[in-house]
Amino acid sequence: MPQVIIADAVLALDSEAHFYQPGYLVLEGGQIIEVGSAEGMPPAMSAGAVYLKDRLVMPGLVNAHTHAALNDGERNLKISNVPTVVFPTFHDSS
Repeated sequence: MPQVIIADAVLALDSEAHFYQPGYLVLEGGQIIEVGSAEGMPPAMSAGAVYLKDRLVMPGLVNAHTHAALNDGERNLKISNVPTVVFPTFHDSS
């Protein structure tokens, strides 16, 4: 049975980087089968859906978290050489 997730924002990691606010995605058999705007979603799909309020969902994002770039080959971490990245916060426009 498909699982529907509705979030305040969905950034599809497709070739056009579609952004839906709010958005939804449908999972079935461990795969993403549909992504779209929650405003155009059929009402029957929302029954049993998981709601992620104040959340941004990025379906398809692979967490490639690694510390390899911090290692100089001798197991010495060079934390001071790592740039700081600040992501903007999500604000509801309604």
